[in-house]
Amino acid sequence: MSVQLEWVSHEGVIRHVSYFAGTSPSARPEVRCLCCEARVWLHLGEVLAPHAAHSAESLCALREGESIEHFNAKMALA
Repeated sequence: MSVQLEWVSHEGVIRHVSYFAGTSPSARPEVRCLCCEARVWLHLGEVLAPHAAHSAESLCALREGESIEHFNAKMALA
């Protein structure tokens, strides 16, 4: 299983995506990637762990450069 983006910015506050667990799809707020500041989408299903995802055309460094594992660890320590 691949590692997914776990941390997002919501109204200027850094939050773990599990903060939004239980939010219905129609009520999910707009959240942003902490790396590129682009909008990302919350995935809060029951099969995969809660995570956020960039759009397919995103050029975010987390998709190419710094690993998501490293980024998630930095955010957890902060």
